[in-house]
Amino acid sequence: MTEAEFVICHLRSQVHDLQSLLSYLESREGIERDDYSFIQSKLHEVIRHLKKTAKLSSERSDASALRATWLN
Repeated sequence: MTEAEFVICHLRSQVHDLQSLLSYLESREGIERDDYSFIQSKLHEVIRHLKKTAKLSSERSDASALRATWLN
């Protein structure tokens, strides 16, 4: 798996999680007090994964720039 495929796979996973959360919320007649805890937990999980993906992408981008500069 290439680096680009790896990043895309992680992003798709997070989009899927957000779509699942949205579907769950849309299926409910109303949002109860307990639902807010569930929503907050799920959103924090997605945010944590997105931050990891952003960090990985940034590290890969920095490494590529360093290699390209060194080669030139």
